Parts: sequence; structure tokens; C-alpha cells
Amino acid sequence: MVRSKVCWYRRFHDAAFKLAHLLGIVHLWVASYARVALILAIAWCMGYPLSRRVVRGPAAPLVTLLVGVAVFSLIVCLLGWLRIFRGWTIALVAVGAAAISARLLIGDLPAWRRKLRVARPDAATIASLAVLGLVLLAFSALVLYPSAAFDATSYHLPLARDFVQRHGLVYDPFVRFSFFPQANESMFAVMLLLTANPVASAALEYSLLAIVVLLLPLWFVGSGRRAGGGLIAALIVLASPVVIYAGTAAFVDTWTLTFVLAGLLLGLDAAEGRSHVAATLVLAGVLVGEAAATKYTGALYGAIAGLAVLAAAHQPRAIVRGLAGAVGGFLAIALPWYLWTIHTTGDPLYPYATGIFGNREGLWTTAEIKLQQVVGRGGIGPGPGAALS
Repeated sequence: MVRSKVCWYRRFHDAAFKLAHLLGIVHLWVASYARVALILAIAWCMGYPLSRRVVRGPAAPLVTLLVGVAVFSLIVCLLGWLRIFRGWTIALVAVGAAAISARLLIGDLPAWRRKLRVARPDAATIASLAVLGLVLLAFSALVLYPSAAFDATSYHLPLARDFVQRHGLVYDPFVRFSFFPQANESMFAVMLLLTANPVASAALEYSLLAIVVLLLPLWFVGSGRRAGGGLIAALIVLASPVVIYAGTAAFVDTWTLTFVLAGLLLGLDAAEGRSHVAATLVLAGVLVGEAAATKYTGALYGAIAGLAVLAAAHQPRAIVRGLAGAVGGFLAIALPWYLWTIHTTGDPLYPYATGIFGNREGLWTTAEIKLQQVVGRGGIGPGPGAALS
């Protein structure tokens, strides 16, 4: 009798422990993505005034969100230069952005209602979004796994931590790549104002990947293409284990992918005549600028995307005329971050191009720079950094 009671108690105890563990995981998932939703809502309010008259079609809300994220990171950069990055300054910026967008939305609501009545998605579009939604929901749980990723723990999150602790941009010799442009890390810093749990920063990174994945079928539909093609394109993006690994940790690689791809799609809208060319290219430049402010290679990928837009253009001269606006949008986002690198190192591509710009005392040694070049090219063939050094 006593043994049966003990067995019953153990089974109850094990079941209660598993239930508590499951509830804890669910709470962590909900809490992390709720904080992401708050940051993205603020970003959307920042992007809406800029994109409301430019971006059209079913992809417009997601493009607006990405434009807002780029603007948000720029504002954090400027606050960082002034060393006033604090919770109250971000709150003031958020309230101001929400007030401006709310006022504009009140005036735009009648037009939104008319568009929603006319634009009813077909079964293929609904099915494509449902499939992607289920896939993305499944992958969203991977951010909960404790990250041991080298880049995330050695400098992406430590850079964000320095940003929060010192209220702005600082050079920390004990944090790897403290001289880099830090657009993505600046948004991690905003997340760290809400919680110190790195899971939330990984959830933010994954949410941006999810946004661009959902953007693909919506853009296909808005451009007159089939939703099935957009579904295939989105699944190809998610088919790479490297994308999933980097996109579910506090890395910056999928952040770069997101903004280059979104900039390309926006540029194609201009090239194919679906939107005002000059204004659309400005926003495309903003998106690519965010990619370049995240990784040096973002500028290279953005240039390649620009060539693709030019090749696809129905009227190439219109694209060429709008190039100045695209460059202006690009510089508006990227230049403040690269000025930080120049201010710290004297070299806009440090630790590359030191053969051109030199290597200041107190930064990396020549041996460390050569090691970085070898690591960067995986030991196979000459890397681009070596050509500049």
C-alpha cells in the first residue's frame, strides 16, 4: 500500500515537473516574441510616414516595417553618438513616432478600407501564407535553445551590452570588432533595454528573417506573379541549414540578407513600373544602407542587387536618373555608422584596407590582421581583404 502511494506520488511529481517545464518554455517564447512585437510596432510607426505614399500592394505593410527598422537603427546610432542612448530617450522617440503615424493613419483609413474591400486574396495566396506560417512557427522555437554561437557570444551581444551600459558608441578593446558598424547590434541594444535574456535578441533576428520570407509571396502576388512562385522562393530561403542556424541566433547575417533582398524587391517594383521610380529607389537605398551598416559585405550585395534592377528595368534611363536618390537613401542610413569606424580606426573598412589607410597604434597588430584575413577566406585562395591590404 505504501509502495503504491510512493509510485503514485512519483508519477504525479514527474508529470507536474514536465508540465511546469513546458509552461516555462511557453512563457519564454511568448515573452520574447511579445518584446519583439513591441519593437517592431515602434519601427512600423517610424516607417509609415516615409513609405505611405510610395509602397503599394499587399507587401506594403512589411516593407514599411523594414524601412522603419532601418530608421530605428539610425536613430539609435545618432543617440549613440550623443551618448544619450537610454530607456527614456527611446520612449520619447517611440511616442513621437506613434503620434505622427496615428495622425497620418486617421487620414488614410478611408483609402485603407477601400483597398481592403477590393484586394481579397485568392485561395493560392492564403494557402501559401498558411504553409509558410506553420513552417515559421515551427522554426521560431529554435531561438529558445541556449546559444553557444561564437559570434553571438563573443561580440554581437557584448557590443549591444556596451551600447546599453555606456549609453552610446564606445571602443572596447576587450570586445572583438568593437570598431564595426553596428546597425543590427543597436537593435539588440534596444532589446536589452527590455530584457537581458539573449533569447529575445535571437527572437528579434529570427523575426526579421520571417518578415522577408513572408514578403516574398506577397511581393509575387503584388507584382502580378503567382503566389506559388513566391512560396517556392520563400521555401528555398528556409531550405538552407545555414540560414536557419544564423537566423535563430543573435547573429547579423540574416539581417543583412533581409534588407538586401527587400531592397532588391523594392527596386524591381521601380524597374517594372509599379511605383514612382525616384521615391521607390530612395527607400530601396535605405534598405540596402541598413544591410551595409550591418556588414561590410552588405554594400557589395546591394551593388549587385542594383545591377539586377538596372538589367530588369523597362526604362533603364529612369533607373539611372533615380540613382542619386538611391545613393542618398543609402548614405543616410550607412554613413553615420561608417563614420564611427573611421573615427575609431581611420579606415572605413578596418581591419581591411590597412595598406591604404594605415593602422593606428592601439588597434590590431599586423599579425592579428593577417590572421583575420586567413579566417575570413577559410584558408582557400586570396581574399578581398588581402587585395586591399
